[in-house]
Amino acid sequence: ALYAYFVVMSYFGFPPPMLPSLGRDSFYGHTKSAPVVNRYGEVIGANEQALIIANAQTAFFLAILICQVLFNVFCCKTRLLSILQHGIRNNFMLFGILVSVALAMFVVFVPGVRAIFGFVPIPF
Repeated sequence: ALYAYFVVMSYFGFPPPMLPSLGRDSFYGHTKSAPVVNRYGEVIGANEQALIIANAQTAFFLAILICQVLFNVFCCKTRLLSILQHGIRNNFMLFGILVSVALAMFVVFVPGVRAIFGFVPIPF
């Protein structure tokens, strides 16, 4: 999940080594955040900072969902056999996975709902 966060921040011109030097007043959605300069030389104002942090937080949320729901569920399904040997026969589990993914997509992509949670669609 942190990897997704850092990938998004790097996408917007803030690689991981640059993040600690930005200070506490940057990237927290304050309307009075000081402008910062990214590695491309672009000046990023308070509104853009809030958008960038929302992108990074959305990527973090989706990465946790993918790791926990998709991989953890299948890894913990059996103790001795792999999922390929055991197979997928539990329809309730599959339904739960589909509902979890659908709910996450609903929260991230529906405009009124995503505003409540502070999510934005990831640009890539």
